[in-house]
Amino acid sequence: MMNLNCKKDNNELQLTKAGVNQSSPSVLQHDTTIVSANGGYVLTFDDCFIDEWYDLLPLLDSFNAKATFYISGFDHYTEDQILKLKIIQEHGNEIGYHTLNHYYLSKYLKNHTMAEYLRNEIDLGVKMMNNAGFFPTSFAFPFGDFTDSSTVALLTRFQSVRTANGITNMFIRKTRKTNEFNAYGIDNAYSPVMKDVFRSLKISKENNEPVVYLSHQVIHHYRENGYAASHERLIEIIQKAKEFGVPSFTVSQAFRISPKQ
Repeated sequence: MMNLNCKKDNNELQLTKAGVNQSSPSVLQHDTTIVSANGGYVLTFDDCFIDEWYDLLPLLDSFNAKATFYISGFDHYTEDQILKLKIIQEHGNEIGYHTLNHYYLSKYLKNHTMAEYLRNEIDLGVKMMNNAGFFPTSFAFPFGDFTDSSTVALLTRFQSVRTANGITNMFIRKTRKTNEFNAYGIDNAYSPVMKDVFRSLKISKENNEPVVYLSHQVIHHYRENGYAASHERLIEIIQKAKEFGVPSFTVSQAFRISPKQ
């Protein structure tokens, strides 16, 4: 199992919740269009593996590939991790949001309201990120645990929402121009079939339909289990995309998502 605990040792410098403005952002309206006549692929990474993601930068940069990193547990990041996150962003990657404590939404709502979820798991963490210089516009539900009503609620805070994780159908969206989408898991735990991944790149180009891949921790060498993908697997995907002429995008670039004026 992956380690979802983003907390660091007590002697490390941490962000605190003191003095954070918890007011809610205004409701967003969206104008979502497809960005490329050649489709596109999106690498997304979840949770709090900042050090591993930072080490991934040379690989991404060498292929001119971009990624979106959905982060959780921001209240426990060290100064060094925040700096690394800023460098990741400066290299053209996107920093998205993945809640503060990475709860299963369905379990959380058994004892709390959706308003509490938005206040404690969404608005509080986003304000912390804002105070540190990050302004996420893309959101992903932890564990892919969501409902239609929760998606609607999150779309008042974010310009896009990634819903189900690890699915085999990589192109399920409510409409062709929706800003809600699924992701295909490429971690070892999802047992990805690489021929299907490669086929999805061809479909992306043929149908002008962005395809989104999901990983968590990034490791240098293959191992059987775990929510992790090796550098070798990522290289395979990136190289095959280049061979097919399918460009790399962040989430916001792939769907060209921008608020209506």
